[in-house]
Amino acid sequence: MAEMIYENIYLQSPLPTLILNVQGLIIDANPAFKSLAILPETDIVGVSISNYIENNENNHKILSQLLTVEITEGRLDFQAHRGVSVSVLVTPAKIITDNGDPAIIFFTHPVTSVSGKGIDITQLENDLHNEKNFSVFGRLAPGIVHNINNPLAVIIGRAQLLKAKNPRLTGLDIIQSQAQRIKSIITTLSFKSSHDLIQNEVPINLSDLLHYELDFLQADPFYKHSVEKKLDLNASIPMITGTYSDFSTGLMSVVNFSLDTMLNTNIKTFSISLYADPQFIYIDISDTGAPIDKQQLATIFSEPPLEKQSKRMGKQPVDLYYASRILHKYRATIDIVKNTEKGKFFQIRIPH
Repeated sequence: MAEMIYENIYLQSPLPTLILNVQGLIIDANPAFKSLAILPETDIVGVSISNYIENNENNHKILSQLLTVEITEGRLDFQAHRGVSVSVLVTPAKIITDNGDPAIIFFTHPVTSVSGKGIDITQLENDLHNEKNFSVFGRLAPGIVHNINNPLAVIIGRAQLLKAKNPRLTGLDIIQSQAQRIKSIITTLSFKSSHDLIQNEVPINLSDLLHYELDFLQADPFYKHSVEKKLDLNASIPMITGTYSDFSTGLMSVVNFSLDTMLNTNIKTFSISLYADPQFIYIDISDTGAPIDKQQLATIFSEPPLEKQSKRMGKQPVDLYYASRILHKYRATIDIVKNTEKGKFFQIRIPH
């Protein structure tokens, strides 16, 4: 199996993932895995995975085969909270960590959520390779922005000077406005790419996060040209503490889910508002899209869907199951307040 370079950006993946060294000690677990709350302790780094596997010969044999990648898929029974057993389907892959050490990555699925089809490990490897490239760009983004901003400042300054000397000269306002637009785009790109790489918890202003994420979404022609947008992002809400990628992934999964349901509707109106009371921050998202059918509605927060990607934007997540699990780490909830032929209304509530 091909080796991969491990990058921290894997943590943003909605697929529950463990990283282990070749002896089976846990190196890391992404938020999607932690949100499943399979393992009893919150601090699992440095602990042998065998401590959490039910003590029987079959489990230990399969674990040994997974750690050496002798098998491409295996089922393990985890000893979870309060003695509860959780069966998990694991697909392993050999990787190289950022430090150059060999390791094993475990892609996991609770058995109750497995569709019966094998996991496409080649695609997962390709995804991680692509994410590595994006992570490199993220680290270089501030320098790239600096290199673009310097000549851009010259263009804006010269245009202003020409306008002052030649007030009747036409076209200068357009040059200035388009230059400012370019500056806004690269600032948004720099903010998003650099913040997505921060894996420790930091103070977050959700108004800023949503502003930048929705500005970034302007790259989607459907959102930019076909959707009527009503945005009310109150900047005076309290700060919260968390991982930027958790909130960007969780919140934008709901946004993309909402937008996807309007692809085939005549009226395409998307609204999002942000406000707070003394206990909670509220994010209200509404659309004029197709309703969620009853079968999907019954399991939308309890089982991962077969289709987890946006119909509009490919790898952009639309998975409300994992969005709910990720935000649940912060005691946040997602409620479907309205679900009719005229559209839907989601409310996200985050304690502060």
